[in-house]
Amino acid sequence: MTTTNRRRRSEIAAPLSYLAAWMLTLIVFWCFTDGAGAMGFSILFLWIILPLSTVIASLAIGLCDSFGRWKWLGLPIFGVMYMLAEYGTFALANTLAFGNINPPQLVMIPVGAACSLLGMGIGILIRRRRAHHAPDAE
Repeated sequence: MTTTNRRRRSEIAAPLSYLAAWMLTLIVFWCFTDGAGAMGFSILFLWIILPLSTVIASLAIGLCDSFGRWKWLGLPIFGVMYMLAEYGTFALANTLAFGNINPPQLVMIPVGAACSLLGMGIGILIRRRRAHHAPDAE
């Protein structure tokens, strides 16, 4: 029972960590970024922190084989979350400032999904390599 609880906690730790980084992105943008810092925010959060968080969370999911075959749903989910981060920051700020409604940039979905695929692929490869090189238990 302890092993089951520990496994369940580790399965949800990676997605929750990513969600925390995602929410931090929105909080920093709306509470601490002004017009002059927008470019730095974009580079730091949208092009470094969120993609890296996606790769790391997906790596953990692939490494632990979290959610079994359902883990592949993570790719589009991470992709949509990446698109929503941009939409919830710059697109929404533009809408509020100028009153024009901008559609979501759907091109962001494959970027987030690719980051997730990279991490998950590395995690799966590491897990398989460990299983292949593990001494046989007899």
